[in-house]
Amino acid sequence: MGLTQEALAAAAGLSTETIGRLERGVIHTNLFTFCKVAEALQTSPSALLAEKRSDEMVEIALGLPEPELQMATVMLRALSDHIMTRS
Repeated sequence: MGLTQEALAAAAGLSTETIGRLERGVIHTNLFTFCKVAEALQTSPSALLAEKRSDEMVEIALGLPEPELQMATVMLRALSDHIMTRS
């Protein structure tokens, strides 16, 4: 989106210092603040979380040898199918 810390802070109703500290991981956020930042970024909180999870899963997958990656993919599909049929 290309926002500066100042623009994001203004859109979220937070201080520039708070945005900077959040970006650097100096402080953790609560749900209310997280939702305000997501709204300022014109996205949903779940989309922000999904991106992080996707990045983490890709990082894990890249570290696996091909046979183990194929096995992990089969296991993940089976787990997903199981969860979806329970819902």
